[in-house]
Amino acid sequence: MLIRKGYKFRLDPSTVQRADMVMFAGHNRAVWNKVLALTKDRLERKKPILWFHELNWNMVNFWKKSEEMSWLNDGS
Repeated sequence: MLIRKGYKFRLDPSTVQRADMVMFAGHNRAVWNKVLALTKDRLERKKPILWFHELNWNMVNFWKKSEEMSWLNDGS
């Protein structure tokens, strides 16, 4: 007999933790949108898409050093 149990958890972050979570989500959303635009552009030009490690190490580090997206250094 299979018994399934469910649990509910609720986060109760402090004000500082809440701000960190919002900043983390914003950084992830910005990087995701930038990578999505880059991938769509490469597909339209019939070029191969970049692998995760190429995007993660090359592009994100490049974006962190750029003037336009230097705010990515503020997060983890």
